[in-house]
Amino acid sequence: MIVAVAVGVLAPAAGAADESARAPVLDWDTGAGKNYWIPALEIRGFIFGLNQFNRHFISPQEDYETDLESIWRNLRTVPIYDKDPFSVNQIGHPYQGGIYYGLARSAGLDYWQGLLYTIGGSLLWETVGETTPPSINDHISTSIGGSFVGEAMFRMASLLLEGGGETPGFWRELGAALISPPTGFNRLVFGERFTAIFPSRDPEIFIRLRLGATLTTDVTAQGLPDTAKR
Repeated sequence: MIVAVAVGVLAPAAGAADESARAPVLDWDTGAGKNYWIPALEIRGFIFGLNQFNRHFISPQEDYETDLESIWRNLRTVPIYDKDPFSVNQIGHPYQGGIYYGLARSAGLDYWQGLLYTIGGSLLWETVGETTPPSINDHISTSIGGSFVGEAMFRMASLLLEGGGETPGFWRELGAALISPPTGFNRLVFGERFTAIFPSRDPEIFIRLRLGATLTTDVTAQGLPDTAKR
């Protein structure tokens, strides 16, 4: 996912980075320096990069071989309810929406504005990113679920950066980028323009790290019937 962000957005973002010195620096308290155009372009670039990656490396590849015909067909198709695996609908799509949301949030936009960008990203992906019909449950998990996942990622990354003072060190920057790739990407590409850290106002924090493992290789029914009533 991080590679897709870099490949899809690096070219247009690099040009914008040259202008970052003249652009106003983001101020979270006043909203000065926030930008609406940068995340819009980044989301388009990310969708293009993700489509190209899936088209060449993910099976079935024909699901991503979009063209003008498939786009026009999806524009005229009423969204359906798909039955993709749990990992796709409830993990993949919310995380993908979290990328859209994080690109908007780390550019200085608030939650509701970020949600609008996430909805727009979902509509764009379902229309031009796949040849399959648009899915109503994908829209919900990508947009609403994506905003929840993206906000959590953004806040955790911000807390990690904030703990390093005004100039977080390399490991904090790396950790924040792993937690929230869009945040790390915008901080890297646009430099000082988006390096202002979202203020947490010294919240109470509870951290728990849990690891789990299982040694069970076989599961038996213990005499229970193997049929289920619908």
